[in-house]
This record gives sequence, structure tokens and C-alpha cells, in this order.
Amino acid sequence: MQEVQNKAIKTYNTNMDFFKTHNPELYEQIKLFDLALNLEEIKSNLELEYKDNKYFDILDVNNSEYFYNENSIEYSKRIIKNTNNDLTISSFKSFMEYSFSQDIVEKSKLYSPLSSPLLYNSSIINYVDENSPKDRFCKDIYCYMIFGVGLGLHIPLIANKLKPKLLYIVEPSLETFRLSLFVTEYFKLNDNCRLIFSIAENKKIFYEKFASFFRQAYMYNHYLKFFLFSNNCNVYLESIQVALTSQPHMLFTYDRKLKSFMRTITYLKQNYKFFDVKENYQKSSLEDKPVLILAAGPSLHKNLNFIRENQGKFIIMALFSMCPMLEKEGIAPDIITNYDEARDVFINTYNEIKDKKYFDNKILLFGSHVNEELVSLLPKDNVYFFQAMSEIKKGYSFLSSPSIGEMTYALALIFNPKEIYLIGLDFAFDQDTGKSHSEGYFDSGQFEADKEASLEKFSFRKNVIKVKGNFREIVETMPVFNISIKAFNGLTKTFNKDNHIPVYNLSDGAYFENTTPINGKDVDVKSLVDINKSFISQYLKDFLKSHSSSSLDSYDTDILAKELESCKVLKEDLTQLLSNQKHSSVVKYHQSINQYNITLSLTKYECKDLIKILFDYNRYTLPYIIYLLNMKGLNNPKAHIKKLNKLFVEKVIKIIDLYSTQLEELLKK
Repeated sequence: MQEVQNKAIKTYNTNMDFFKTHNPELYEQIKLFDLALNLEEIKSNLELEYKDNKYFDILDVNNSEYFYNENSIEYSKRIIKNTNNDLTISSFKSFMEYSFSQDIVEKSKLYSPLSSPLLYNSSIINYVDENSPKDRFCKDIYCYMIFGVGLGLHIPLIANKLKPKLLYIVEPSLETFRLSLFVTEYFKLNDNCRLIFSIAENKKIFYEKFASFFRQAYMYNHYLKFFLFSNNCNVYLESIQVALTSQPHMLFTYDRKLKSFMRTITYLKQNYKFFDVKENYQKSSLEDKPVLILAAGPSLHKNLNFIRENQGKFIIMALFSMCPMLEKEGIAPDIITNYDEARDVFINTYNEIKDKKYFDNKILLFGSHVNEELVSLLPKDNVYFFQAMSEIKKGYSFLSSPSIGEMTYALALIFNPKEIYLIGLDFAFDQDTGKSHSEGYFDSGQFEADKEASLEKFSFRKNVIKVKGNFREIVETMPVFNISIKAFNGLTKTFNKDNHIPVYNLSDGAYFENTTPINGKDVDVKSLVDINKSFISQYLKDFLKSHSSSSLDSYDTDILAKELESCKVLKEDLTQLLSNQKHSSVVKYHQSINQYNITLSLTKYECKDLIKILFDYNRYTLPYIIYLLNMKGLNNPKAHIKKLNKLFVEKVIKIIDLYSTQLEELLKK
């Protein structure tokens, strides 16, 4: 028994030495827990017991129950028997499955980079699908996630059997993980694979850590294999599903960024005014005025009386898609915002406006990629663009966010008003009806909570997740709204980091950091003075004009000329790297692709916006290619490398050429 005890202590100490070097944060976490136990500041809930002179088990001292309640060694051997390299079971998919008609595939060469990513890449996706072996077993597992540690005995067994390149180990209980250090030699695992630990992390930290990891290792995680040891990790499974369905390159696809780039160029050539959004304006026309933001959440309809009765006391900022409803309700916004590139829904919105003079005295503050046909219908003198997704007008910055709701909030912060009030910025379902938007919201984006949706059939716009509420402890929302909540909080940190602008939230939806929940009836409207809207309208226009530009200056054109030259150099370098080399094996091709990614990161290239677009294209496309080349039973991989690389390079070059052509046209102006 003494020998067993000595070995356990030695294993623990060696593990701690390993963490001290390789994971100092986790080391300090465990060390502090140990100290608290020794000082009796906390009470131990779990104890390690050696049973039957054969194996260890964990005793829960609160209920006298054992974690394994049988031979933990034999149990661990048994539960990993069915683990394998089959990608169809116990794995997350980081992509949506689609199939294409032969007609679409045959036309794939005709599709522009501005086509939807599915159409533009249909030839690659279809090739991968048609040539994938029937049995979806991979040769190598690049990353394997283990949810739940217990004593950790199953972990080295899985590592030895599957030989993953990286193990991502997740355990919600620090006390459980600490006991595993006496039994499992984590320090030995590091000899053959990289280790990532998520121990006792809350949902927010876990989400951020996983999302960061996944962005870096995107090429190798088309499928992400996992082993669920403990059901107390289910909360993390949901976070992973949210992270996978909200990958930045899916929210802001490369084609959207290209369209944004091209439309920004179009509006610059037409001499539209561009507003500088790089920072808050400490001295602005709104510094002593309250701003009321009206968004399309369910709370809007419930607060219509408050808005109608008090609209003269606020500068009102509202979404363009809400204008028909606001017109009907007799509510006149001062600033109308829009960030969506779609055509039909916004042309329909415009057509629903009864009196087209509705826009005559309004400031129209739009992202520079909104639909050109819509913009042409509106009074040009009232339109002010802010750059969206890329910065062509240098020094004017750009704004990028998942939805117009939090984007309008960012614009309000940039105006530096006295205070901000939020109505309809729920980012949650109506807790009674399950609706996602207010009644009368003129958009196709109305969704209802699907409480039957499961992790196996995860939907970005239907699955129900729970977040902290503004008035309630918890509210139900969906993943797409959760991304906007995170974006809202991020914008607060960017534009209101010292909380110098009070923000009051009147919506019965999600809670936002550094905001104050308040019901409409509790707003001290008597302290607010009536605003001369005609005067403030002209004042706002004068302010915007003084911080806007409708043309490129010599500084802009000099930088853009350098970017254009850099595009040409980049094209030559990438062609040399990918097209002019023979790839004799899958390993060699991996090396070329990794070198390609490194090349894009080099600071010598001036065309930063193009590089962002190419990186997003890579994230969309390369996982398909790497996945196929990693399949067991794939015949003649060299032939597949040749075909896929040819298709990939053609697509990349078309993107570079389109971008370069647009720059050339702008510089000719």
C-alpha cells in the first residue's frame, strides 16, 4: 500500500512540474485549490480511494457514492473499445452538407467569385463528395476532444489507440481533475501529441478558448472527433455547436467582403459622402441629447405608446426595415440605418412606405455595401455611408458586425450622446409567444423557438439556448442572436470602455454588459426637454458633412496604387508556390498549403483587405481538400492532389484578378 501511495504522490508531483512549465495558468489554479484545502478554507467533496488492492476510485463524501463503483481500470478499457477513426460517429461537423446537380457542377467555371460560396466552390465540393470512400474512416486524427476526466484512465488508452496529433481535454470540476493527477501520467501524453486543457472553465471562457483554437486549426477539423465520458460536460457541447455554426468566415463570407469592397468603390466613384467612424466624437451635435435606438425585437411593439408619447424628447435612430411600421404608427426617426446587402426585402420595404417624402428630412446612415438600387431611390444629399468590412477611404476606418441592431448602437456611441436608450434590441425570443421579432417588422427574418431541436440537428436560427436576461434571470434565444450579444458587448468595450455614456435597456430580452435595465414607466421623461427636430436635423447634417468626404485624396490614391502593385506580386508568388511545384505526396502538399498560409501572413504585402478575403476563402475551401486527402482507402492521392490543387488555384486567382480590376477602375477615376 505504501508503494502505491508513493507512486501516486510521485505521479502528482511530476504532473504538477509538467503543468508548471507547459500550462502555468492551470498549475496556479490547482496550486491555489491545494492551498485552500490545506488551510481548510474549502471542504473537500471528493476523496481518492484505493480499492481491493487493484484500482483507484473517487468517493463523493456528501452521498457516499463512488464515481466508478467498479474496477476503474477495467471500466476504462471497456468504454474505449468502440472508439475509432469513423468520422460519421461521435464527431462534430464544421460545415453544412450540400449536393449539386450535374448542371451546376458543369457551369462551375462560369461562376464569379461574387456568386454564393456554394456555387463558386461547387466543383471542389462535388469532387470531394464523389471521390470520398464509402466508409468515412480517416487516416490521421488531427484533433480529438475528450469530455470528462474522472481519474483520466481512459485518456492514455485513447491516445495510444487513435494516436491523435492533439488532445483537447475538458473537465468542469477542478477537484475531479486534481484527483486524476495522482493516477494519470499527463506528462507522458505530451511526448506524442499536443495537449490543450479546459478545466473548470465557465461557458464564456470555454467558448472563447475553443473558438480561438478552431480558427487556428481550421484546415484539419472538417470533422472533429470526440469522446463523451461524462454528461456533466453537456454544457460545453452546446458551446461548441454555437462556435462551429458562427465561424467568422461563415458569418462574413469572402463573397460578402468582395461585394462590400466593390460597392464601396461604386459609391466612392459616384461621390457619395463617407463618414469617418474611427472613434467617438467628444464634441458632437448630440453630446447633450439622449438617443433612443429602435430595433426590431419583440419589445418594440410593447413600448409603442412610450415611443409615440416621448419621441420629441429623443434623437431617434431606427432600422430601415422598420420604416413602414413606424410610418403607420406615426413615429418619425431622425436617423435611419441599414447594413444589409440584400435587394428584394429592402426594395419591398421602400415600396411599403406610403409617403415617399418620409425620407426627405431623415439622415440615412448606411453601410457602404447596401444595395445600389435601393440607394438610388433615396435623396442623395441625405445619404451618408460608413465603410463596411474594408477600408478604402484611408483613415476613415470601417465597421463590421453580424447585424444592424448592434451596428446602430455602435454608430450612436460614435456620436457621443448624453445617454442611450434601447428598445427592441432584445436578441432573444419573446418569452411568451416564442417570436423573434416585433409584430409588423417588415423582413423575412421572423423565427420561432424550436424547443425540440437537438444538438444532433443543430440550427443556427432555431435551436434554443439560454442567456442572462435584462429583466429576467434567464431568457431563451438562438445562436445567431447570441453572436450579436457578444458583438454588442465587444462594441461597448471599443467605443464606451470607460462607460462615459450611460446606456439604458428597456427591452425584455438579453442582458448587455455595462447597461442598466429600466422599464419605460420608470424613465424620468419629465427631466428631458423637447428637441427642435428641424434645427437638430440641419445640425446633424452639418456635423456629418464636416466629418465626411466624398472623394479620394492623393494619400488614398498613393496607398491604393501600392496595394494594386502588391496584388500583382502576391498573385505571382502564390502561382509559383502552388502551381509551379510538383506535389509528390499528401505530406508534401500539406507543406505547400501551410507555406501558402504563411505567405499570406507576410507583412510585405500591402493588399491587406485582399488577404483577409483570401484567408476567408481558404477557411471555406481548404478543409474539404485536406479532408479528402486524409481518407483511408483513397486511391491514387497524387491524382486527387493535382485535380484539387488546379481547381483551388483557379478560384484563388479569379478572386485576386477581380479585386485587382476593381482597384484599377477606381484609380482611373
